[in-house]
Amino acid sequence: MEVWAAQRLLFSRREVAKLLNLSERQITRLIANEKLDIVRIGTRTLVHRDEIVKFSKNGIHFMKNPPATC
Repeated sequence: MEVWAAQRLLFSRREVAKLLNLSERQITRLIANEKLDIVRIGTRTLVHRDEIVKFSKNGIHFMKNPPATC
């Protein structure tokens, strides 16, 4: 993680995108597809630091059009 993020616990979609080197749109899709768990505080959607680390370590692949399962 970057130095500015070392002590933080919660991150906005924009910050998560920067940390994971993804677009904000991809982060929104990952959240919508339940690949990233979120914390809602009021109207804000935030991602916990542990969730970001777990996502990056597990190498979960984000697919634009995932195959249908039977």
